[in-house]
Amino acid sequence: MQKRLAKAKINQKSMNEAEGSRGSIVWEVLLNVLKFLKVCEALRYSKHRSNESPAPSECAPLSSFPVVDKKLFATMGDKLGSGGFGNVYSCLVNDDAAEQVAPLMKGKYRVAVKKMKCGNERKTNMCTAEAKFVEGWSHPCIVPHLGTFYNPAKSELWLVVDYLDGGNLHEAARFKSLGWEHLAYIAERVLLGIKYLHDRGVMHRDIKSRNVMLTTSGEVKLIDFGLARRGIEERDETTGELLPLINIVGTAHYLSPEMLRMEPHSYPTDIWSFGISMLEMVRREDLTTSDPIPFLFQVCIERKEGRTDGETWPLERE
Repeated sequence: MQKRLAKAKINQKSMNEAEGSRGSIVWEVLLNVLKFLKVCEALRYSKHRSNESPAPSECAPLSSFPVVDKKLFATMGDKLGSGGFGNVYSCLVNDDAAEQVAPLMKGKYRVAVKKMKCGNERKTNMCTAEAKFVEGWSHPCIVPHLGTFYNPAKSELWLVVDYLDGGNLHEAARFKSLGWEHLAYIAERVLLGIKYLHDRGVMHRDIKSRNVMLTTSGEVKLIDFGLARRGIEERDETTGELLPLINIVGTAHYLSPEMLRMEPHSYPTDIWSFGISMLEMVRREDLTTSDPIPFLFQVCIERKEGRTDGETWPLERE
């Protein structure tokens, strides 16, 4: 851990300088950052975390999903991406089979299939909750859900969505210079998608440039709802009391300050992550290549106290 902190240029002197009038919050933030990044497994978060288990009403038994029909999924193609909840593959669809078992997939030719491994009860509930979340959603800025299937041979839940041929925003920004008009259009579409979720009481909690997909026809859609959460409270299993959500979930560089301080988080956490994502696009900078420890530490402390040096993040584009 000492080597990791030294690499991040955080030492006793810098901590004392940052602490000032902020008190223990400086140390708490550093502790939470190190724990989240798994720098040291022996560390514990500064506060008790929410359970995060989906409510029973948000889950479903695996038997309620149709079994994978191999005739439907004609050819499983390349891996498109991977994450904590599973891998995503492109897949060619058998149109004749789709007409019989998956009408929403008919005429699609190619789809994206997220294969989620169901293990213990908690993980299975997380997988089925994501599948239940996206059922019935319909918005031009949310990737369309086409069906969910269960593969008992591998204990996997297959979540099928539209195949989006333009790649994600992160990739697009690497290979093409996005003008201000493009950035404004993308920002508007992403915010419309976030608003759709928030209007339904859902937080995404993993907004980032890699979770914003594009199409060659100019569509912009949010994807990946594995960390989504309905509501801003959870019920204590012992007392039945409603408690605010306190946890750190998401992708390191996009985490909101309130999460890192282990304070209750709500819908604004998505707006923070959106802002960081757009900052990346404006500055043509991949934040994920930088060390997250000093980045998150400084963001969190400055966000808590406010900047007093008159500086702002520069918007000049190189």
